[in-house]
Amino acid sequence: MSRQSRDQNQREPLPLTGLACKVAVLRPLRAADREKSVQWRNDPEIRDNVLGCRFPITEEMEADWVGAVLKDQSRTRLILAIEDRVDGVLVGFVYLNNIDWFARKARRNAFVQNRLPGTRGYPILIKYCDL
Repeated sequence: MSRQSRDQNQREPLPLTGLACKVAVLRPLRAADREKSVQWRNDPEIRDNVLGCRFPITEEMEADWVGAVLKDQSRTRLILAIEDRVDGVLVGFVYLNNIDWFARKARRNAFVQNRLPGTRGYPILIKYCDL
């Protein structure tokens, strides 16, 4: 394969600022995101209906989980934060697991918090961002 062909086939990496769609920005997970995610994981309605762990999560446990995600070099999972495009508020996460780079497939899940006062109906996010 020529150098020119290789260069044309290479995809641009996700910019550190994120990937924007009409209503939200998908960006890399940050250590500070654990402050909001631990609240979601401990909300009984969210925990029991959406998230996997049915037991209370401490801030230390959440910090360990976020730290493990940030250090993960397996290239088989990716977790992105979802921010409101207007005000930058963290509203959820996109999970890509079991990534098969050759087949270009992954198991995907998304959690979008829609119970905060002033939120704008994030279910449309799934349509616009093709999650």
